[in-house]
Amino acid sequence: MRFFILLVNLFIFQLGFAQEVIVLDSITNNPIKNVNVYNKNTGLSTDKHGVFSLLDFDKNDTLIIKHISYNLKKITVSSISTTILLSPKYFFLPEINLSENTKFLKSSNRHMFIKRHSFMNMQSKSISDLMLKSLPIIIQENQAGGGSPNFRGMEANRLLIVVDKIPLNTAIYRSGHVQSSSTINPFFIESSAVVLGPSSVIYGDGALGSAVVFQTISPEFKSKNKSNLHQQFESSSNTHLLNYKTSYGNNKVAFLSAFSIKSAGNIKMGTNRIHGYKNWGKEDVCVIGNEQLFTSYSQYDLLNKVRLKINKDFLLEFNSQFSKSSDINRFDKLNDVNNGTRKYSDWYYGPQKRFLQTIKSVYNSNYRLFDNLDLIFAFQNIDESRHHKKNSDSLLSNRYENVKICDATIDFKKSFNKTEFGYGISYRNQFVKSNANLEANNKNYYNTTRYADGGSQVQDISAYGQAFFSPHKKIEVSFGSRYNHNTLYADFNDTNSYSLPFKSIASTNASFANSILLNLLFSKKITLTSSIYNGFRNPNVDDITKVFSKNDQSVVVPNENLLPENATNFEIGIHSNFMQGVDIKILGFYSVISNAIQRRNAELNGDTMLLYDGELMRIQMNQNIDLANIQGYNFNLKYSRIKNLILSSKCMFIKGKTSENEPFAHIPPFNLNIDLKYSIKSHMINIYMLYNGRKKIEEYDLYGVDNIEEGTPEGTPSWYTLNLMYNIRLDDNILFGFGAKNIFNVHYKTFASGLSSSGRNFTLSLHSQF
Repeated sequence: MRFFILLVNLFIFQLGFAQEVIVLDSITNNPIKNVNVYNKNTGLSTDKHGVFSLLDFDKNDTLIIKHISYNLKKITVSSISTTILLSPKYFFLPEINLSENTKFLKSSNRHMFIKRHSFMNMQSKSISDLMLKSLPIIIQENQAGGGSPNFRGMEANRLLIVVDKIPLNTAIYRSGHVQSSSTINPFFIESSAVVLGPSSVIYGDGALGSAVVFQTISPEFKSKNKSNLHQQFESSSNTHLLNYKTSYGNNKVAFLSAFSIKSAGNIKMGTNRIHGYKNWGKEDVCVIGNEQLFTSYSQYDLLNKVRLKINKDFLLEFNSQFSKSSDINRFDKLNDVNNGTRKYSDWYYGPQKRFLQTIKSVYNSNYRLFDNLDLIFAFQNIDESRHHKKNSDSLLSNRYENVKICDATIDFKKSFNKTEFGYGISYRNQFVKSNANLEANNKNYYNTTRYADGGSQVQDISAYGQAFFSPHKKIEVSFGSRYNHNTLYADFNDTNSYSLPFKSIASTNASFANSILLNLLFSKKITLTSSIYNGFRNPNVDDITKVFSKNDQSVVVPNENLLPENATNFEIGIHSNFMQGVDIKILGFYSVISNAIQRRNAELNGDTMLLYDGELMRIQMNQNIDLANIQGYNFNLKYSRIKNLILSSKCMFIKGKTSENEPFAHIPPFNLNIDLKYSIKSHMINIYMLYNGRKKIEEYDLYGVDNIEEGTPEGTPSWYTLNLMYNIRLDDNILFGFGAKNIFNVHYKTFASGLSSSGRNFTLSLHSQF
């Protein structure tokens, strides 16, 4: 009955009860409460549903619509229908946090910035799912419980991921596909952004062309005791999610605690094979019907923050994060076949654990050298392992990795006149310990390690500076530089198994990164952006010391002579909102990577073959190649001229070649996202389409990074999904969501993935606040 009454009220409202108007966020279509609406004679505010009445105004009046978080709007009463859309300030302006010294420093090259209230409508079960929907990122998957983000062909150790200003990338991030982003829980995220131009200057090693930056939720001072409970179910994998958050704050202290529990079953792939391949993805040894066996897993995550306001200028924050998964099977290995049977009886990642503890102090005061000072100390402890056994073997191979990371950064910010400066120093020390054994009947035997068995250590010391100024009201300029000194040490106790020509490796590198950005404000409606910036990535423990086989045909051995990868990036773009409700962004880019690290055939002590894990394999090494280039464009459109309706679209086209005119690895096909949102009062309907173009077989890299064996004989077919999301706010404290993803039950694999993506999937979610 209550829902029937709601529908009747909604119908009456839609008939044009013009005395009542609802004010909505132009990005999320959520109602905005406490918006000031006034003219020179009368003023009022919107209620908790974002609604106000026009009864006190004349039809010829001009109203001012004002809210602290949104751009001011002036509108005549006669032009108002039933809805007013306000554009959030954070969507159009650079991200500057006035209470803490942010590192963005007015970067207009931030590609996209998404806040938490948008996430709640997306019903995402993982950070990979969240990035795919909210950011211009492609996700590669070889197993459930993972997802390797790819932005502009930068993936794995070439794409820096930052959480709460601490890089997630470690010394053992590999060049292939990295699933470690799964340790970030989407329920804990406050905002996410892709940072372009100054990313390497700001964040350093690993941000060759961009960085994906996440900020987790924080407690607020002077806030009442508040708790949130979020529950979600997904039908295609029988996934259950439970998330809980509670927070409290007074004038001096603020607390926040949150936990998340996830249990996922086997993934059911789509059955509508529009690509025409009847058996692609139907691996007889690990698929029953459309159910992909060995894809279930579970995970839990914890977050705790405490903020202490020492005085009006000094703030302390303690941030603790922990994530642990169950064993996660490597589906793309378990579907390998040898003589008609499964090649491996076991191939799985052991529980992946990540612990992060930071202590941050924020000091705001007007001194000669700085206005704001951020000091962060951080410690991370990360465990991962790999386990496999062939059906023809009697021993289970276990390889364990532990990485301990210590970070210290100090950032300053100073402003005067029309110029802002940011500068700072950072130190990172990483310790890698690699162990291994062969196991049978609870007995352990010797096994070779993945990395140097005597341990590895990596140290980075960096200093950076950045400035922003506006020499003219229509010109904005930003430039910056970073210097990085990197050392890597590795000791090999066992050199006989591989006949290595050395017992230790010592590598030292120095790198510079620079950025120059120029914005020309031709008018209030047209902005031209151009930038030149470079980045670097030091060869890490995985690049230099790894001994590992991906496919039992080739084995990668250490190379002590690697040099840092360097990228020079050029961008030019235009941002236009030439008419109200139409926003267009076009950005072209060209990146040149010198000394790019690629896997190549090689020799060891004059031999081209090596016996590894019982197989005779072709020797390969990571080597520096002369050059590689990546070029393409991004296109973003948002159309909101029709009341209650927002149409948005984004697409990306990329090409990449080496200096030998060979395909460069990690280059995804053309991708397109079309999103349509309709919102009225407490209802929001979202229909969106995801499309990926075809990746031809001749466009795959020649050395196996792109998982050519997981595609078809012609490559990866194009695919699309049509999806529906519905959210209704039942009252101020309860949000209910329903979704139907991949409505047409299409079968597809994302580029380079060994796992078929989910078929038709119904989702239910309930978010409550109390």
